[in-house]
Amino acid sequence: MRRNTAERPNFPRLLRLRDVERFAGIRRTQIYQHVQDGTFPRPIKITDGGRAIAWPEEELVAWREERLAARDRNDGGGHERS
Repeated sequence: MRRNTAERPNFPRLLRLRDVERFAGIRRTQIYQHVQDGTFPRPIKITDGGRAIAWPEEELVAWREERLAARDRNDGGGHERS
C-alpha cells in the first residue's frame, strides 16, 4: 500500500553522529571543533533531558553547498590539479 505524501507534513530528516561523519567526511572530534568554532551546523537535542542529538539534514546540505561554493570562489580550494 502506498502512502499519499501530500497528506504528510514535510519534516526535516535528522541525522545522527555516525551519519553526519559519513556525510561530512570528517570525524567526531573535528565535527565538534567546527561546531564550537561556528563553522559547522549545531546539533539539536532530540529527547528532553537526554543526551541524544542529531543534525537537520537540510542544514548539513546547506553547509556542504557553501563549502563547494567557497572552493569554486577560491579556484579549487588550494589543491593543485595535474
